[in-house]
Amino acid sequence: MPGETKKNIYIGKSLSDLNKIVDKSDNKAKPRVIANSATKIILEADKAYRAQDEERAYILYMRYALMWRLVKGSGEYKNDQTKKNIYIGKSLSDLNKLVDNSENKAKPRVIANSATKIILEADKAYRVQDEERAYILYMRYALMWRLVKGSGEYKKDQKYYDDLLGSTGIKRALDHAEELSQSLKARYKYIEQEQKSKLS
Repeated sequence: MPGETKKNIYIGKSLSDLNKIVDKSDNKAKPRVIANSATKIILEADKAYRAQDEERAYILYMRYALMWRLVKGSGEYKNDQTKKNIYIGKSLSDLNKLVDNSENKAKPRVIANSATKIILEADKAYRVQDEERAYILYMRYALMWRLVKGSGEYKKDQKYYDDLLGSTGIKRALDHAEELSQSLKARYKYIEQEQKSKLS
């Protein structure tokens, strides 16, 4: 940059020396960890470039490029590419606020009938990897299931409700909701870190 001098050579004697420093152990980590580290690396690289620390800037830019290739070439990246973009909330807390709805105040028979439709919608969202919608619907189904099972009407006609709700739906809903919660937590955190890095 004008008015500034380049920092003296202090790391290596050739590009070969610098290239040996580019790779580092966290490149063996999970793709999501590498991606999080890469957002910090590029900021450090830009800082070194502005300070005309050419050796450090070169190492960091090359390290970022390596990390970018590792992430883009991973199975986790390809899987994430097929997931529907985040569009409903910024956290699981936002999604949990949408779980309850007015029909949960209805009679148990109405709730049970609605629940059978809800879990089909949840399964459909899960198949197309709309994680936020699937999570909300599975959690809504679990809530409706508990409301029905805890009602006086259920105790009076247990066979009817058990036949209607089935025996596998609640386990599937809870298993998928737990899986989705872990994925969404990681995705929300990544988005938050991306936004912070842009503001830095």
